[in-house]
Amino acid sequence: EFLRGGWLEFLGSVRLRDDQAFDSKIELQRTDTQAVEEAVLAEVNLALAAAAQQLGFELDGKALTALASDVVSIEEQRGDTLQGAVTHVLQGWQQVVSMAADALEDVRKQIPVKADTATMARIR
Repeated sequence: EFLRGGWLEFLGSVRLRDDQAFDSKIELQRTDTQAVEEAVLAEVNLALAAAAQQLGFELDGKALTALASDVVSIEEQRGDTLQGAVTHVLQGWQQVVSMAADALEDVRKQIPVKADTATMARIR
């Protein structure tokens, strides 16, 4: 039988490139490296999301991607565990977010607002 979207359909569409000779060693190394990187990043993303949830917030895909590379770097540089690196990165990220929020609040306080009390209540 032929299953739409299945393995056999995929194999039927695979073609060798005419402009390059196929080198199985190079392709195996490339595939193994990509698979390992994807597996590591998936594990790091899960650990980051779980830790963030425990701290009471949620990270979107962009934040996970940005923070995951920091986690991997800390693991490699400091020889830290995954959980230790995740904790370190999230603490640093929380400090940056807090400082940015404080800076924005300081700027907001400096902006002169000439409005009545009802307008001010809506702004806050």
